[in-house]
Amino acid sequence: MKKLFTLFASALSVVLAAAPLTEENKLTALPNLKWTRAVAIPSKGKMVTPEKGQSICFTYPIIYDEAGKPKGTSWPRCTLSLPQKMRDWSRYDYLEFNVYTTFNRSDEEYLPATIAIGGVKTRTLVSFGIKNLRQNQWVKVSVPLRSMKKNELVRSMQFHLNSRLYFPNDLLVLHLGDFKLVRIIEWQVLSFKMTAPAIFADRTTLPVEYELLGPGSSYPVPFRICDSKGEKVRDITLKSLRGFDYRTLNCGKLKPGKYTLAVFPDDKQRRSETVFQVIAPPWGK
Repeated sequence: MKKLFTLFASALSVVLAAAPLTEENKLTALPNLKWTRAVAIPSKGKMVTPEKGQSICFTYPIIYDEAGKPKGTSWPRCTLSLPQKMRDWSRYDYLEFNVYTTFNRSDEEYLPATIAIGGVKTRTLVSFGIKNLRQNQWVKVSVPLRSMKKNELVRSMQFHLNSRLYFPNDLLVLHLGDFKLVRIIEWQVLSFKMTAPAIFADRTTLPVEYELLGPGSSYPVPFRICDSKGEKVRDITLKSLRGFDYRTLNCGKLKPGKYTLAVFPDDKQRRSETVFQVIAPPWGK
């Protein structure tokens, strides 16, 4: 019986550790809706997405006239006017999708493209440069929505290029799918790091920066300092506001040596850590 209970507890801990930190609203209809065009050409996608869904294909020809200027428009674009039932994004933190890129020049790696999200009152709620496009492979794009006006409905989505960033006769093709809106449902810290990798031993604070996301406006974030042997030195709790933050942790006096600073130290899913060093001050005791 004791062995059975141990196995059950172990299985339960695995389930708890795997609990999702986010909630998704899949926008599976987007590839099949009517996208309007300007120079760029939308068409039904023939590629199956990483999540086995339908894709849509956008073809962006870069055409120049005899004077060396982009012909027709320097702003080739494909635009979707969202149906009413898809316009409320106020509960979500990210728009995510997968994109596969092909290009007529094999030597080009940086392929600038932009997604613009328009509101019913504000022309551009979000403009996000997609900088991680890679040729002949699927990549995931995550568009932060935190700067968006939460009380404004979304009117449109647009994928466009700036022709001036390309050469004449370039041809970029994007295959897109797996669109979803993502909401953070459990507090978590992103981009966690110390702004100074080392401090003198007579300093009693640690400078840190991070982004806090979660279902509210503030949260008491747990930190832990451990020594080079992994032994706990100090636990610190710091009430933080949602969003980017630059703070100092009151760590007390630490002996010279290497240390680890962890955030959410007891949660394997949410834990992040950074290493820092404490140095004896050159001016003596």
